[in-house]
Amino acid sequence: MSDQQENYPLHFACADVRGNKRYSLSVIRLVLSAYPEALHKRNSDGMTPFDLARGPDSAGGGNGGDTILDFLQKSGEKEAGAQDKQNRGEALPLCRVLTGGN
Repeated sequence: MSDQQENYPLHFACADVRGNKRYSLSVIRLVLSAYPEALHKRNSDGMTPFDLARGPDSAGGGNGGDTILDFLQKSGEKEAGAQDKQNRGEALPLCRVLTGGN
């Protein structure tokens, strides 16, 4: 669920506050795992969580910013790969488990 400015919890977790990341990578991982689709959601300013993690100077910020950017980028690539498999009709690993390997 988003707020009035269409920010999801992941937007808040990734936001840069006075040059420092608001939350640690472990918190961002937890928030992302709860709602992975939020990674691509844009708020009312047109910003994704990745955009917010980059901060105003696009340098990744201090306090683990580069690590957070790397994590978000890799997560986006994994999600895109999973979506491609699903679009081609390939079963995802979790789907195989739930369907007994079929």
